[in-house]
Amino acid sequence: MEQFPDDADGAVLKRLKARGIDLSLPLVIEFDAYAPDGEAANNILSELESLGWSAEIDFDPGEPDEDGKIDPEDLEFGPSWTVTLKHTMVPVYSTLISMQRIIDDVAKKHGGRADGWGVLT
Repeated sequence: MEQFPDDADGAVLKRLKARGIDLSLPLVIEFDAYAPDGEAANNILSELESLGWSAEIDFDPGEPDEDGKIDPEDLEFGPSWTVTLKHTMVPVYSTLISMQRIIDDVAKKHGGRADGWGVLT
């Protein structure tokens, strides 16, 4: 059986393999980056696109509390911006890690951070 590193990324690859997904074939991988606000999201998007990647912004307006109000400072339930980069590639661990580092570096310049990856199956 193929061995995967003992970390979150290795665990995802292991689960994909266990589900019968052929990891030697290209898959559409979605990488997410958290952005603190709309301006940061647009800056992250622009910079990722300048690197030749296709990305989009997803805005979640947040969830109201029991009083029907949305707290913009609530990290869990307040408004949020996510920049999602979709890239077709063979899911090689080292390449996934490299791409996440690049995305994280770009996002950090604008107050954000990389926020994982996944495969739609």
